[in-house]
Amino acid sequence: MEQRDIQVVWDKRAVKSLMKLHKYIAEKNPENATRFINRMKDFGNSLGAFPEKFPHNRFEKYTKLGYHTAVFESNYIFFYKGKGEKLHICSIFNTSCLK
Repeated sequence: MEQRDIQVVWDKRAVKSLMKLHKYIAEKNPENATRFINRMKDFGNSLGAFPEKFPHNRFEKYTKLGYHTAVFESNYIFFYKGKGEKLHICSIFNTSCLK
């Protein structure tokens, strides 16, 4: 697997997901919320180094659109896809929301 280091772009939907998650966690523990979101951001930004490391999405309609999925700490799934020399993180879902 070749390391590429392409630019990672966070789409609005993904940023909104991070903000909502931070708000939810911060209600009980603001410090923990910030640390967790920072880990998520670091993980997302690291996807640019090996964009093909994670498989295409298991749902056929998303595979056809070129989406990959990466699991973060067993509970969150990053949907992303490459567009030229950029990797777009399109959205983030809690695994409990997917069926």
